Amino acid sequence: MTKNKIFILTLLFLLASTITAQNNLLDNRLRLAQSYEEAGQLDKAEAILRELQNSYPENYTYFDAYTKILIKQKKYTEATQLIEKRISLTPQDINLFGLLGSVYFMADNVSKAYDAWERGLRVSPNLIIAYRVMANYAIESRAFEKAIDILQRGKKISNDQELFSIDLINIYLANMRYKDAGNEICDLIIKNPEQISNIKARINFYSDNKDAINQFITSIENKIKDNPKPALYDMLAYYYSLIGKYDYAFQRLIEYENKINGNGNTIISFANNAYQNKVYDVALKAYDYLIKNSNNKQLLPLWRFYYASSLEMLFESTIKSENELWKPYNNFNLIKEEKLRDVINSYESIIKDYPENSLTPQILFRMAEIYFNRVGNYQKAESLYTLINLRASNTEFSVLAFLQKGKISILNNQLEDAKSYYEKVLINNRSNLNHQSEANYYLGKINFWSGNFTDAIKYLSETTKILSNDFANDALELISLINFSKSDSLNLIKYAAADLMLYQKKFREAAREFKDLSNTQTFSLISEYAKYKLAETLIAMNDLPTSIEVLEELAESSKTGIFSDKSLFLLGKIYHFGIKDKTKAVSIYQKLLEKFPNSLYFEQVREYLNELQTNNG
Repeated sequence: MTKNKIFILTLLFLLASTITAQNNLLDNRLRLAQSYEEAGQLDKAEAILRELQNSYPENYTYFDAYTKILIKQKKYTEATQLIEKRISLTPQDINLFGLLGSVYFMADNVSKAYDAWERGLRVSPNLIIAYRVMANYAIESRAFEKAIDILQRGKKISNDQELFSIDLINIYLANMRYKDAGNEICDLIIKNPEQISNIKARINFYSDNKDAINQFITSIENKIKDNPKPALYDMLAYYYSLIGKYDYAFQRLIEYENKINGNGNTIISFANNAYQNKVYDVALKAYDYLIKNSNNKQLLPLWRFYYASSLEMLFESTIKSENELWKPYNNFNLIKEEKLRDVINSYESIIKDYPENSLTPQILFRMAEIYFNRVGNYQKAESLYTLINLRASNTEFSVLAFLQKGKISILNNQLEDAKSYYEKVLINNRSNLNHQSEANYYLGKINFWSGNFTDAIKYLSETTKILSNDFANDALELISLINFSKSDSLNLIKYAAADLMLYQKKFREAAREFKDLSNTQTFSLISEYAKYKLAETLIAMNDLPTSIEVLEELAESSKTGIFSDKSLFLLGKIYHFGIKDKTKAVSIYQKLLEKFPNSLYFEQVREYLNELQTNNG
């Protein structure tokens, strides 16, 4: 290597080292300014950044930092002057015009702000992105009218108007201009029906705003008069569904399907939605339409099942008040089979026409439940449950059938048969944790009723291993009663016998035994349990005045505290659902919340209070 080459390399190395050192020095100065800014010493930060900006006017990082520190101190004149200088260096940078307009807007100089944004648009009047950029600066400044103006102008010259429509819809919605949003939505989905799913998801946010939805409906109804495109009918049906006008929605979907010669997919979705929202009368119409009009024969059994199920649920809703489901134990009148014949026939016809269908176990179970819970024909119900065990032994419905057969056996006082059914549930590989918890609970109860208290605790303890299941709390209470009352075994056996009578709906006999136990002179845990059970039994017998007396006394005088909040909760429900004295119910519920903020019934009571206060305006 020659001496000249060595000299040149050395010189380059020294030059590179000098540049690196200088850059490090500048970076350190910038970091120092940022530290001053974070510490709130804005004047010191500004001085350093001014020096860097003046020394290196082409460096965007220094420009950006200096501009922000000026804006932070509300030195808007200096900031606009700085931005104008930057524009003179890079006049094609449209973001600078957007920033300039934003600073003028902060300074309350609206006309200059608008002028700056217009200057940005004039840089490249046919550059579509410029309109969106300027509109975004206007939106960030909350200059919404200007943003709308810019977007509308951009939309007119754009070949891709979709993006502008979406921006306009968002800004209209944000400013509660629902009519304008509705018109823009119409334009968008007419041009691009594929956007319907996105629009539905966006509009769903306004589902509780009936004023907004009604304005959307008005916009789309007016648009349909001039331009009856199929997509508008689909969107209109969705709007009507959001405000609960399912009949209107259904009619619009039929028009939509007719216009597109559709295969019924939108009707399927609508029918399922109506069913899930418990609008069973409309769900019935929708499933009936599918049954009669669809060519999809594979789904026909499923639609017929949902038709029958809708028919059943519609019937259930008509007798809801008769069932008095709020009561711990029901004694409502069983329904004559003739009244349920249409429902039963609908289910039976599916099995007849599709005997090998996968829905058969579920259909048999629904029929069995009707005979068990509504007609009170235990023999017919049990035969259907048994049919499920034989024909669908490897399904969950077989497990459910064993659980229900166990209840029928208890009602018929066949406790050993009931035990065998629940034991089958425990060994069935289709049983889930909830099924097993229920089976263990009833096995615990059967042993309790039979006086086998040790075995009862064993099964009940299994139930409590999953505290979230429906039986855990009752199991814990019963374990507590057994453990603390073993020394009073005669009264415990008497209580167990009365509890079985109550389950078997022998209310008069149960009431007599519970009353006798509750009148025990010396305090015992059994007497408090018996008093609460007496109240439940009296409610089943519709003797609400006496049950109120019992619960009021128990709520005030419970020595254990176990039944204080529980009694108040049941007392509130008597006034709420039984006597229908809303004022008294509210008073009791509020008392429960105040006295027992950690009560298990806290959330349920809050729901009841919200319901009562909403209904009362």
